[in-house]
Amino acid sequence: MPQQASNEVEGLYNELGTGYEDAFGQNPAQIHLYDQLFSSFPQQALFSISDAAQGSLQGANTMIDAVRKNVLQGEFEVVDMLDYRGPSTQPDAIFTIFATFALGHDETMQLMEMLGNRLQPNGLLFVGSMSAEELDTAECTARDAETGTVKRWFIGNQVESRVYTKQSWEHLAEMDGFEIVTRTVESYTPRTTQKTDWEPRLYLTVRKST
Repeated sequence: MPQQASNEVEGLYNELGTGYEDAFGQNPAQIHLYDQLFSSFPQQALFSISDAAQGSLQGANTMIDAVRKNVLQGEFEVVDMLDYRGPSTQPDAIFTIFATFALGHDETMQLMEMLGNRLQPNGLLFVGSMSAEELDTAECTARDAETGTVKRWFIGNQVESRVYTKQSWEHLAEMDGFEIVTRTVESYTPRTTQKTDWEPRLYLTVRKST
């Protein structure tokens, strides 16, 4: 993403600190994604996972500090996702949960292509976003047939986020060699006393075609 936008995102998440984990931790829908991951591989199987944004490839040091407390043996980096090339071994699964909100449309397409190239054949990509169809059109600051941006309250801050319709996400996935496995929308309200909007969270599981 552009350096200015990257710095703004890093500043926001560093400011939120542990407040983010309190507001968004233990989300049942996200826990279900991890259950789905483990059920997709044979018991006793060894598999590798990458987590891009809101996890191990992050843009803010405070988010890295928070996840290190929960995953003691994990490896974590503060890095721009679009520049990340990772180890030579391709992972079996990648989580990119709420990673595209600060990206432009071209950058989102670039990220999806990069993730597709990183995954093993038949590997799984778990995507978390917001469903554009469920949002109030009055919140839109820009919109076209494929994508748009909305301005909403997020833990005491007004932030602009890029959103896609369910059909647009399917189009993005198919362009980069993925097939849709599951698609769900779950309403979620962050647990915080600060002003924040509910979120129509869109979760996609897609499989890399062979």
